[in-house]
Amino acid sequence: MELRAEAAKHLNPEGLVLRVQEPMMLSTNFRARVRHGIISDPSLILARAMELDETFVSIFFDVPPAWGYKTVYTDADPEIVFSGCYHVYPDFMAAQLWNGMRSFRILLNEMIRDVLLAGFSTRPPRFSGQEYVTQFQKSTEALYQLQSDILASVPQHLGYTSKRHKVSSLSGARVSADNDWSPYRLLWSDFGHHRHWDSQGPESASSYLPVIRLSGGYSLPWPLYLAGATDIATEPVQRWVIESLRSMGRSAGIQQAMVLANMLETKMNIQFRHGQ
Repeated sequence: MELRAEAAKHLNPEGLVLRVQEPMMLSTNFRARVRHGIISDPSLILARAMELDETFVSIFFDVPPAWGYKTVYTDADPEIVFSGCYHVYPDFMAAQLWNGMRSFRILLNEMIRDVLLAGFSTRPPRFSGQEYVTQFQKSTEALYQLQSDILASVPQHLGYTSKRHKVSSLSGARVSADNDWSPYRLLWSDFGHHRHWDSQGPESASSYLPVIRLSGGYSLPWPLYLAGATDIATEPVQRWVIESLRSMGRSAGIQQAMVLANMLETKMNIQFRHGQ
């Protein structure tokens, strides 16, 4: 909280970075309180999870152009591009922020579904109105979309966009046009220079300070793991996620990606043994 307060002195209070940090912190605290039994009433958990999820939706409903991304459709390279489409982000920070939001929304919507499923199965049902059935379907559809968006963010992290083409004028990003697709690379190598950070004043901090990527390459493996571990993940999705995580581990030396790949593979094997 103190670090956020200090950062707020230098960032635009209406900017996307600060606006999304608050629901992220609130969601983290909320999930911790549920996990430790401080909040246990299903109706309260459901209402709060829905409220936080809607906050994320409203923040990202109409983002400034500098934070936007484009979607490219292709039938090529299915081992890198899942389901025929991928995203091109203007810079690494934009990709981090979008996938951070998606990760939190996956956790919240899984919580919503779990609470509703438990309520549907009680006798008499705790949640019996049509609005609860509608919410269950809404959360299920949200999980599929969030999963799809995370998978679509992977190719740019693996260098696919610079292998294929320059990034469009949407972002103004500077990406190499050659085909030097090295197997050893940093996950942010295919992104343009960071341009915004929502800094206050006429001069952006990025114009005179070097960018320090605190989370380094660890920003993608966790969202990708969540996309593969979510309850709605199919076996093809899980296998693609496992291979993508291992590719990151090999190419960028991120051992955590290897650990997450092994965890997901173990989860798959358990599901297979139990016929799920």
